[in-house]
Amino acid sequence: MAKTLLILSIIFLSISCRKDTSLDVGGNGNDPIYCIGDTIGNFDIDTLAFGYFTQINQIQYEMPCFNPDNSAEIVFIEHDYDGAVYSLTKLNLSSGLESILLDSLAIISPPKWSNGWIFFGTDDFNIWKLRDDGDSLVQLTFDGDNKFPEPSPDGTQLCYLVSGSGPYGEVFISTSGTLIDTVHAYGPGTGGWYESNWSVTDKICTSTGSIPDYGVGYFDLTTGVLETVAQWGYESGQDEIVAIKWHPNSEDIYLSKWSNDLLKINIHSGEQTIVKLGCFHHYYPDFSISADGQSIIACKLEVDSIISNQVLHIKQSIVLMNINGCEEVVVKSN
Repeated sequence: MAKTLLILSIIFLSISCRKDTSLDVGGNGNDPIYCIGDTIGNFDIDTLAFGYFTQINQIQYEMPCFNPDNSAEIVFIEHDYDGAVYSLTKLNLSSGLESILLDSLAIISPPKWSNGWIFFGTDDFNIWKLRDDGDSLVQLTFDGDNKFPEPSPDGTQLCYLVSGSGPYGEVFISTSGTLIDTVHAYGPGTGGWYESNWSVTDKICTSTGSIPDYGVGYFDLTTGVLETVAQWGYESGQDEIVAIKWHPNSEDIYLSKWSNDLLKINIHSGEQTIVKLGCFHHYYPDFSISADGQSIIACKLEVDSIISNQVLHIKQSIVLMNINGCEEVVVKSN
């Protein structure tokens, strides 16, 4: 069963897609994607003064994450929009064996996997953890103001975003729930999605700065210094980071912008490399990098068909690609 949503024109009129009719990604031309100005086929959003409709499948696949100890294993969310069911699902990429670990909570912050535990945030803005065999569900926060949990690589500590009436900041706790420290690493004004990722060198990459200076950097837990790597400002939602990960080399940060590109940025040189091109009707809102640094598992959001003059059909799938963005294959879709 399809769901239909109305998107007001004020949202998309500020969004510009690339003007190329076909753009190659990954460096070898094997993965063309199509971002054709503000037009998809004969569908021209500039002419739709009252907005456009989107339809989505009942089942959407979201927020994949690699097992850090086994690159052949992932978890993801199977989201049933009709029943409002969020199934945390484990999948072996080699055998195809699939099992549901949890379907009793509405999971809205991407699951993160560390030391045999899976951490996630729920729609009441609290943080939970679950053993990766589906056992021992534990609630870690209770005040309803927390999201985007990020475990340390050894699984002994956890940071997460607190975004209430005070300044945005990361709170550090042990994975047993004991408060360790609070760090205010963010500037106000972006309204943002402040996901972070913890490296083996004890650096936490994240979005940085307020609107004029918005960009990406990392907080060094050893020195206590927030380092800025790149800045691009904040002119529209397409500047906003929606997913961010370290490469296992701890020298490259991968990030995805809303309705925009998937990028790699080197923390020493600041050099930016496009891994996947994106636009409002084709981008990667979340992803994970395998522990060997060779693969990316991602959620791919795309307009896959035009239903009628004012209706686009959107789906979210799980795809696997190499670290350069090439050789993309579909893992879960409908």
